[in-house]
Amino acid sequence: MTPITISAISDIFAEILGRPITFRIVSVDEYIEFHKRRGATPPYPSGEEDFLKKWVTTFKALEKGESAVVDRLLQQVLGRELIPMKDTLTKLFKSEQISK
Repeated sequence: MTPITISAISDIFAEILGRPITFRIVSVDEYIEFHKRRGATPPYPSGEEDFLKKWVTTFKALEKGESAVVDRLLQQVLGRELIPMKDTLTKLFKSEQISK
């Protein structure tokens, strides 16, 4: 399994969509203010600052490389092979497109 990074996820979506995807790294405060001002987009509860402060730690963890270790315990708990992120996102995105 490949570690998950925001860049890798952007690359996967660019491949699925067939166009470039860009992202901009912003400060924690800018991220929180943007989502409070803009309103909710899944999976964020509508502008809840406390939730946003906790959620942003996910991005900090990715930035520090905390997804670099793939723990096979999840595989044991699920009782099946792990599914690569690319496969999961492709399936999810295509099912979303079909339901619209």
